[in-house]
Formats: sequence, C-alpha cells, structure tokens
Amino acid sequence: MKEFDERGREIVDVAPRPCDVNDEGIVYLPDGIFIEIVDAVLTSPLGKRVNVLMMFNSSMVSNEERINNCPSCNSHIPLHRPIYLMEDGDYVLPCLECEWVWFWVNSDIESMR
Repeated sequence: MKEFDERGREIVDVAPRPCDVNDEGIVYLPDGIFIEIVDAVLTSPLGKRVNVLMMFNSSMVSNEERINNCPSCNSHIPLHRPIYLMEDGDYVLPCLECEWVWFWVNSDIESMR
C-alpha cells in the first residue's frame, strides 16, 4: 500500500548514495521516479528525521565563506555540487568521495559524519 504526505505526494523510502545526487539535487530511481532532495526528509547520524530548508552550492557563496573541501575526507567540492541547509541548522553534503556528510559551521567547520 502506498503512503502519501500531507500534500498528496507519494512517500518513497530510499537511501541514495551521494554519487546518485546530480548537481541539481535530483536522484533518478530505476523505475522512472525522481526525487528532489530539497523535498526530502533526511535522517541525521543521530537518527533524527530532518527537513531540508534550502539547497545552495559553492558558486553562490563569497570566497571568504566558501566551503572548498569536504569536512570529512578533505576532498575538493566542485563549485556546483549541492549543499543542503537543514531545519536544525546543520549542513549536509553528498560528497562524491566519501558519503553523506553532516556538519555545522561555527568558527571552524566540524563534521559529525
């Protein structure tokens, strides 16, 4: 039986790999369904379900505030790779080199991978 959210959209429970997320923040599933991550509810490393507030990428941020490297594996983040701001204030990066990286920004970038 299919489940639907309050807006009538079908609830699809998937766990896409970071490399499945394209630069527009979309995951295409084999059965023709696509998921926009900004409309998804993600599960944090602490097991909490968190809504996405917005998506941006490094090209939209000033050089001083730009996150150039993954907080977890230190690999370079391409300018157009999506980064998500979550409702709890965390950020999420679907890193192409490691995995979904949850982090927050204060004076230093800290990862809670």
